[in-house]
Amino acid sequence: MWTLKQTSHQLLQLEKKAYRATLPAPLDGMWDTALIPQANHWAILATDETVGYFCINDDRLLLQFYITADYLKWGQPIMAQIVAEGMAIGAFVNTHESTYLSLCIDHQKSVAIHSYLFQDFGPSQLAGQSIPDAHLTLATTPELEAIITFVYQQTEGDKQWLRTYLDDLIHKQQLYLLKLNDAIIGTGEWRLSPTQPPYVDVGMIVDRNHRNQGWATFILTQLKQVCYQQNLRPICSTNVDNIASRKAIEKAGFVTNNRLLHILFV
Repeated sequence: MWTLKQTSHQLLQLEKKAYRATLPAPLDGMWDTALIPQANHWAILATDETVGYFCINDDRLLLQFYITADYLKWGQPIMAQIVAEGMAIGAFVNTHESTYLSLCIDHQKSVAIHSYLFQDFGPSQLAGQSIPDAHLTLATTPELEAIITFVYQQTEGDKQWLRTYLDDLIHKQQLYLLKLNDAIIGTGEWRLSPTQPPYVDVGMIVDRNHRNQGWATFILTQLKQVCYQQNLRPICSTNVDNIASRKAIEKAGFVTNNRLLHILFV
């Protein structure tokens, strides 16, 4: 019989590494390195041996579930226990997380696509796009205030968080600026995954007044070149309702074979 014991993200690193090794595609970087570590974690124990784990956020949504092959028979009853006891009222799950997805589907009352997950499969997919008078350059520390202002105007994010986040990207040389006539009209970033090398998450922001003009695709195409020059593999994602972003990503050569699903059990 199993035992469920609350634990921490830090104490499950071996199990998380083993879980990632079972997946046919990488996890979204923001979920893997930011949202999931902040969730509440439980170890699945067979006597004193950890044979799996799951994590649930403060909204009572499962974010991950894993159990080793030798104990897969416990998967269904453990998931049933989680749902029956009200520990989780739903889940976020990638379509490529096959065991986890199957267990969630057994209890679903509704399923919706939350976001599209994209991969790229080599330099041959590069669009080779070139736009006169446009150039992508590495951001520098003296430009930080202007970048914060630009990003805040486009996203209305928390300025203090933006300062810390953008300053870190600048120091790591992972933030690029798209300028037109010396004015910032876009940013592009890439973040090396600490848990899934050689994958890097890429992203872009384009000024509202310059959207639907090909700039987002241009930025992503240039970021892909940066990645492949360093033998890195770019991935990205977008919410299901961001149709313009999805089109730009696909035009840049990315392919979506996976989805992040939002499943409700009640």
